Amino acid sequence: MRAKLIFLCLLGLSLPAFSFDIGAGRLTGMGGTVLFSSPSASDYLTCPAVLLSERQLVFESGFQRKYDLTDLDKVFAAAAYRYRSFSGAVGFSQFGRENYYTEKLIKGALGVQFRLMTLAIDISGRTIEIGDNHGSFNMTSLGVTSGLNYERFHLGLAADNINQPAPIDGAERYHTIYKIYAEVEGPSTYSLTGRVALEKYEKPILAVGQYIRLQGKNAIFWGVSNNPLTYGGGIDLHYRGFRLGYAASYHPVLGMSHNLSLEFVWKS
Repeated sequence: MRAKLIFLCLLGLSLPAFSFDIGAGRLTGMGGTVLFSSPSASDYLTCPAVLLSERQLVFESGFQRKYDLTDLDKVFAAAAYRYRSFSGAVGFSQFGRENYYTEKLIKGALGVQFRLMTLAIDISGRTIEIGDNHGSFNMTSLGVTSGLNYERFHLGLAADNINQPAPIDGAERYHTIYKIYAEVEGPSTYSLTGRVALEKYEKPILAVGQYIRLQGKNAIFWGVSNNPLTYGGGIDLHYRGFRLGYAASYHPVLGMSHNLSLEFVWKS
């Protein structure tokens, strides 16, 4: 009973922002938008309509510190691969302290491409553990995504939490979240990205970002999102098949978040 009371208190503080996404990587500095034209593994898990090159393996791992609080440190790893018309990805993340409060997430996605269209399904499992043997809670979320990739225009439509999971019996169920992701590749070296998230009883979340390619595939990027108004930015540094990325965002009340990731791309 005590575990349930503690969990419900935490739930009341975090319910509007609760997500079954890994929530890390480059998108930290791009307002939660993704890059269809050159996706990371975490981008794929966020929106499986992004474009992977055929027989391309992308592996990404990293560390995130939210709001400069060590109690919220997160580690994550993800891998994505495409073979012919089929693509898939799996990822894992964990944040929190073992003796206090931790959340562990594992997520997988599988997609198939039909000419310009992409269809994908994903499944996520989250375990929440409260320290000092106060108990743990498990949830499973299902999602579907469709996408359109036409020349320099990319669009993804997603529905998350379609099974409306609940953390414990009697608790409020998480509503289905409808999301729109988009990218327009500019005529030269930049891309404009966008995101819309719609959830019952919640204000719409709108975000825009820009990815600016520099010499040697290196790039800088920025993003802005509302509810609340959050600013972000970062840099990607490429060397052969590796990418080192740093992303940061600023919350007007909670402060800075930092994300450092290392990616390796292999193509057969």
